[in-house]
Amino acid sequence: MRVKSVFVVTLFFLGLAPFSAAAQEVREHVIFILAGTYFPVVTEVTAGDHVRFVNVSGAAHSVRHLEGLWETPQMPEGQELVIAVTDEMTGIFKDDAGHFAQGELKPLSAPQQD
Repeated sequence: MRVKSVFVVTLFFLGLAPFSAAAQEVREHVIFILAGTYFPVVTEVTAGDHVRFVNVSGAAHSVRHLEGLWETPQMPEGQELVIAVTDEMTGIFKDDAGHFAQGELKPLSAPQQD
């Protein structure tokens, strides 16, 4: 069994193993809820990432997926809320009052291969 573990470790260090630390990295994205908009408007995410909504709009808000797939609880002014991203969460989101402002959680594009 020792030979097998040395082989796997060697493949890992040579970059030939099917997994990497970068692939397992969890990223956190911050989206500010402003009066009338979100910043940034589009956020590229992958499943497992975290999104931190920060309400600096001057009023209480919740955020909801356009198709109703997810929704945050009501956040008073100044409150932050962190959610874990799943595959179903991508798409357009709006505030609870249905105002004009909208944002998007967009699936992260795969790097271009040469």
